Amino acid sequence: MPQTTLAYESHLDRIAEKLGIDPLEIRLRNVVDETSEIYNDGGVMGAGIRESLRRVTRAINWGGVEEEREKEGVKARGKGIACTIKATITPSVSKAEVKMNEDGSVVLYVGTVEMGQGTRTVLSQIAAESLGIPLEKVSIVQSETDVVPF
Repeated sequence: MPQTTLAYESHLDRIAEKLGIDPLEIRLRNVVDETSEIYNDGGVMGAGIRESLRRVTRAINWGGVEEEREKEGVKARGKGIACTIKATITPSVSKAEVKMNEDGSVVLYVGTVEMGQGTRTVLSQIAAESLGIPLEKVSIVQSETDVVPF
């Protein structure tokens, strides 16, 4: 997703330049938001993209005059903005399987990927709470495509 976003956001900047439109303005005119319908016939959950863009650009003094830093021997810094939406064309489906062991523990099988965002913890907590067992009794198997559900 980041590589694709870089490509189309860079292209959007070029379009804005050719049209003589500020990159922020072209995004505000075309952003997908809560009123939009997207290609899978569903709406977009509220994310506040317009307000987020406005807040970010205020915080970085977007369009403001920068000091001439190169004369002072300090590296010049650029500013940029970008936004994206990640959705699937096909309906999204997720499953989890739970194996209950004789000792009262469970093994949770899920196809998610853990990259530091906490899915192992959260999914284990959901299983423990749903089953009424201590969190310590839940172990999890993730991303082993030969054994986990889609």
